[in-house]
Amino acid sequence: MVPAPRGIAPAVRHLLAAGLAALLAAAGPAFASPSLTLGAPAWQGDSLLVDVTLAGFFDEEVAAALSAGLPATLAVEWRLWQERALWPDRLVDAELLRFRVFFDVLEERYDVFDDAGRQVAHCADVAEVAATLCDRRRLVIRPRPRLSPAGHYTLQVSAELEPLDPREIRGLEGWLHGTDREGERGILPGISRASTEMLTRMTGLGRRRMEERASIPAAPNPSP
Repeated sequence: MVPAPRGIAPAVRHLLAAGLAALLAAAGPAFASPSLTLGAPAWQGDSLLVDVTLAGFFDEEVAAALSAGLPATLAVEWRLWQERALWPDRLVDAELLRFRVFFDVLEERYDVFDDAGRQVAHCADVAEVAATLCDRRRLVIRPRPRLSPAGHYTLQVSAELEPLDPREIRGLEGWLHGTDREGERGILPGISRASTEMLTRMTGLGRRRMEERASIPAAPNPSP
């Protein structure tokens, strides 16, 4: 479990609520254009290595939302497909990696966690978050089961800023009000359940998704 934001004083909650209200008022339709670049996959022993570089996933809109108390989740998924001439491609193996970003109001920093809740980094600003999560990262893939040297395979890699869960929005509302109960008023008077879609839409979450594919060179012969 990723830890919830630490408890803060009512005055800080009020400031965050005001920040969220301002974000709702200023939300616009323009978002950054994300990109995903794959290096050429290469074998190293039984492991497949590929470099992944992301851009355009963390910009001013996302920075403003994070600073106002909204978390962000970057999900990176890879899938190995076996190409088949007369049948649909077969999924051989896959893995999903999630990274969670919170803004720590008291420390005035951005904390990055992995899917297991382990802290990955402390970042001074969103540019450092982007450098931590989006700069060239090497994926080390150990396929299960072992790939056939005679087979033809494709690697599919996708990255997405995941949308906020409605329960997460309600939990955030309760947190801002100093209560964990669901069913309270909106984040501010006059902001209703309809704000959930706007909250996710204003940061581009759920829209920022990119996917690329690359052919995999022939798998090495099994070691004797």
